[in-house]
Amino acid sequence: MTDFTTRRRVLQLTGVGATTSLAGCSQFDMLQNESDGGDEFELETGVEPGIDPAEGITASVQPAREDLVALEQEVREEAGEDATRQELETLYQQRQTELFQERSAEFESAMLEDDDVSLEAAVAEQGAFLVDGPDDRLVELLRAEEVDALLPGSEYELVLQQAQGQGANGTGNESAPDGEGGNDGESGGENESTTDAKSETDEESDSDGETNSSE
Repeated sequence: MTDFTTRRRVLQLTGVGATTSLAGCSQFDMLQNESDGGDEFELETGVEPGIDPAEGITASVQPAREDLVALEQEVREEAGEDATRQELETLYQQRQTELFQERSAEFESAMLEDDDVSLEAAVAEQGAFLVDGPDDRLVELLRAEEVDALLPGSEYELVLQQAQGQGANGTGNESAPDGEGGNDGESGGENESTTDAKSETDEESDSDGETNSSE
């Protein structure tokens, strides 16, 4: 890839709508191995990045809008009138995952034949790919609607964390006990100093008392 300024210009061409598209497609739960189409659309590209994500670009691919619109009706017909809301939501998520997996498999197949673009990692269920290649070629993919968004490589890390079920705040509070311990230590030191000072004062008072008595 070229310098950061050029990379940023590439990302700006995606527009605001494209930036939100990846977030929108990552709001459903990961349903790996629960979909009948999981094996059929299994990717050759692994989920772990082959490069530093900051050095790549996150490409987001999504099913056709009409397919997503039609999915709700298909799910209702498949589930039947007696299906509960929870059953409908679960089935919808499973079918939605299959659509993303299918779209991801199509994109991977096309990119494996592209000499300019390399696939460094992918999460099929999210339609997220970490890619590397010339800026001009990535822009061509966007203009040809072969990808729905081009985002910073760091976005792939977020998707991967969600896929692996990792919490973003896993280490946020680990330092708190040490901090509290430090405060206790300082407080203890102050208390000891106060106690010592009081003892010295008491000793002086006792000494003065003895002197007065002798007089």
